[in-house]
Amino acid sequence: MRSATPSSWLVRTAFRASRRVHHSDFEVRVFLADRRERERIDSRLSEALSLVRKFAPSKYLALQRDFPRILVAPSHGLGECHDAIGICLLQFDYILADATAPEEVALTLVHEGMHARLHRAGFQWTDAASRARHERLCSKPKRCLADACGPRQVYGGPRSGSHGAQITGPRQLLRKASNTLSMNLVRLVELGIA
Repeated sequence: MRSATPSSWLVRTAFRASRRVHHSDFEVRVFLADRRERERIDSRLSEALSLVRKFAPSKYLALQRDFPRILVAPSHGLGECHDAIGICLLQFDYILADATAPEEVALTLVHEGMHARLHRAGFQWTDAASRARHERLCSKPKRCLADACGPRQVYGGPRSGSHGAQITGPRQLLRKASNTLSMNLVRLVELGIA
């Protein structure tokens, strides 16, 4: 197992200081949230994990192995892989947002799970080209899950995305999630972080 980075140490400390949310298969904690926010996060995560369990059971088992703990806290990205300490960090505002569908959260969890599997296999990125390859590899399981979920009508009809566009199928859902991730990466590059 890789050694924990300073940011992983901070995530582990935040995890220990956070409030527990009930979930049978994962230890889920929420950092600095009131009771109503914790209930909403619990509901959103339960729906997302149920989708993964139903449509991609092997990915669900891999998530249990790679990320037995999930932390919802303020973060610079939608999701972060801290595989050295077995924690998946999900952005607080992203999980709480009305525009975030449970399917999007499921795609984010599967994406971060693939990062953990690649890290465990020794695949590290050192430059922009290897990072792009790493991200392409992590997007493949998302596409499989999006295809398996089928049209959004199954989940109570089409829902508007955060940009007001109707999301009617798995490819649109995946495109919306990819666009959000790309926008966050552009912001990090502009700030000189990535």
